Amino acid sequence: MLPHLANRRFSVRVLILVGATLVGCGGASQHGRAGPIDANSLFPLHEGNVWTYDVDDGSGENVLHFIRTAAEEGHGRFQMLSPSGESVYYEAREDGIYNATVEAWMLRNPIRQGTDWDAMGGRTARITQIDQTVELPAGRFTECVVVSETGSSSGLEVETTYCPDVGPVIVESRMTMDLSEQTVRVVARLRAYQLEGDSTAAPLTDE
Repeated sequence: MLPHLANRRFSVRVLILVGATLVGCGGASQHGRAGPIDANSLFPLHEGNVWTYDVDDGSGENVLHFIRTAAEEGHGRFQMLSPSGESVYYEAREDGIYNATVEAWMLRNPIRQGTDWDAMGGRTARITQIDQTVELPAGRFTECVVVSETGSSSGLEVETTYCPDVGPVIVESRMTMDLSEQTVRVVARLRAYQLEGDSTAAPLTDE
């Protein structure tokens, strides 16, 4: 986002807030689903899953972030480690993915354009796009869903693109600073991922 250190620190906090909100070969995601997409397929939770993101804060220096599922606690509850090393707890429920740490939904069924729900930070989440195709270092993904979160008193807006059987692939956070009236923007793009039992995932490397 902004090149100043304070704003770069802010940008990392924004990424942590969205929970995704994280190097390798490309892969392709081809699903050919017969039925509707379920919220749980858009953020697959399993112990050992890892997502790696290139985070662009506008400073010209991309930062690499990891998010991983550290433990499965049973009954659909999972411990996730955020980029800062803090634990965030998610629950895979019949209605969708619930962030138990902040007591707010990340995703809710039905997955169709216009579905909305109360999100974290006082924002309202709404599915604004469906059936999107995106191309990233991690691969080419189809049938992706875009969720936009707006309406918080802080002015923070978050847009997340989720792809079936992959997870969040793009997370964009925006906020206009009160004093400078400058818009701070952070974009995290999926560089690689490793899902338990998925041999098609873009592999993690040291590059």
